[in-house]
Amino acid sequence: MSRIEFSGKSFLGHRAKNSFDASLYREDEESQPLYTVAGQWNGEFVIHDVQAGEDIETFSIDAPKVSRLIVAPVKEQDPWESRRAWKETRDALNRGDMQSVSDAKGKIEKGQRRMREEAGLETENWQHVFYKTVGQDEVAERLARLAGTTLDEERTLGIWRFKKEEWAKGVRKPYHGDLTPEYSKAGSGTEAPTQTSPPIAATSINHHQQGRGQEQPKERSASVPTTKEIELPQSSPKQAHFEGQIAGMSLQEKDEVEEFLRRKYSTSSRKGR
Repeated sequence: MSRIEFSGKSFLGHRAKNSFDASLYREDEESQPLYTVAGQWNGEFVIHDVQAGEDIETFSIDAPKVSRLIVAPVKEQDPWESRRAWKETRDALNRGDMQSVSDAKGKIEKGQRRMREEAGLETENWQHVFYKTVGQDEVAERLARLAGTTLDEERTLGIWRFKKEEWAKGVRKPYHGDLTPEYSKAGSGTEAPTQTSPPIAATSINHHQQGRGQEQPKERSASVPTTKEIELPQSSPKQAHFEGQIAGMSLQEKDEVEEFLRRKYSTSSRKGR
């Protein structure tokens, strides 16, 4: 068993940024650790043998030789593979173009919503490519008990197990025919027609958001300004401060601001009528 505590930020100069402390012990013997590990997960950490009372290794992440990850070129990947599905979003992030990030991300989210709505896709009838839900799993349930928790199906949408047999046989591409994550036909750029039978759904692109129980974001109204479109008068001393705040926002914070503005403007327009 192990217990690991992370600290992302430094604390009053007494603790380095990205630090962690870990202890490894036998089950039900947490008070008698066999080893401890402490340091920075992105720097150096020391492995200590508690029973021998000595450090047995100091590990630096810069020491090992890094093996290059070999993947197929993006153009040869399936449209549903992460590197290809999120390429436009990633490229925009690398450019620092937050508006393009939002637009590229929105295309996939909008397509996924349309696919679920028009094809009648619900959690119960999705056909996943790499994972399947199982009613029980002894290993998962035992580990949950040891961690002091229980498996809550409402929070996790069930217990998921990797399809080892299907993987061994070889998963054929394209995973979902000519359907893309944007809910269009591959290579045509046109929206897919309404499905009479539900296609196989993506495992990680749309299920990840539903698994959190979060409400799907609504489509942006053309009449509602985004944070990028809001401008203060040039003579206003608040403009520089306002722009600085916008630049420092995360995407989630910007989405929250935009949602607030959507509600405010839609309310104001209704009152005006």
